[in-house]
Amino acid sequence: MKICVAIKRLYVHASIYDEFLTELVKETRDVAMSNGDHPLTFIGPIQNSLQFERVKDLLADIAKNGYTVALGDPQTAAQKGSYYVRPVIVDNPPEKSRIVAEEQFGPVLPVLKWTDEEDVLRRANDTRQALGASVWTEEMDRAERMMGKLEAGMVWSNAHFELHPFASLGGHKESGLAVENVPNEANPVLVRKMLSLHCHVAICNFASAAHLFESNPDDIIRHVGEPVRSEQVHDGGASRNSFAESL
Repeated sequence: MKICVAIKRLYVHASIYDEFLTELVKETRDVAMSNGDHPLTFIGPIQNSLQFERVKDLLADIAKNGYTVALGDPQTAAQKGSYYVRPVIVDNPPEKSRIVAEEQFGPVLPVLKWTDEEDVLRRANDTRQALGASVWTEEMDRAERMMGKLEAGMVWSNAHFELHPFASLGGHKESGLAVENVPNEANPVLVRKMLSLHCHVAICNFASAAHLFESNPDDIIRHVGEPVRSEQVHDGGASRNSFAESL
């Protein structure tokens, strides 16, 4: 189990935090954990022994610091004699905690609370890695505004890890140097950022010298993409906003 752009942490608005966390725990508790031979498998084993030990180390740090856990037991989640780790959901841990700041590459998810938009953007961007991120909301003005300010190579609204054959694939900061699906003659002083806006894909170039992560409508080339599937659309009220980030 190792997906580079899988959601690494979740920021959920305080107005829906408790309800969202309850539903997340309910859904996660029922996921199937097995090897890939079973068609219903959702979580497989950790990829290798080195990564398994890293996940165990993060779980030990959660237990040592006494962080609130909404699902699972960090002391027993790692299965002896295998590379399986049962899902663990951490309830609003400190922003500087290891499980928030570091890549886990395992089924251990921190869920954090937010109220102020600028503050959550600052927290989300305070990382050395920046591969992908997503904004989930019915307020599309807010979605586009936040997507433009998120420092990540790929950003989606109301979806995550939906790739398009004409969209660039790559990260910012320490999440890789190259970008796939771009012409060889692409300007080396530009930073390419893919925005997937609801049912469309936008490919944006950003000058690295100024306003690196502020989108310019004139720089956007829109391609009509496939509609977002109904089960991927967040159906909460207008005030229901959440944000997910993968590193």
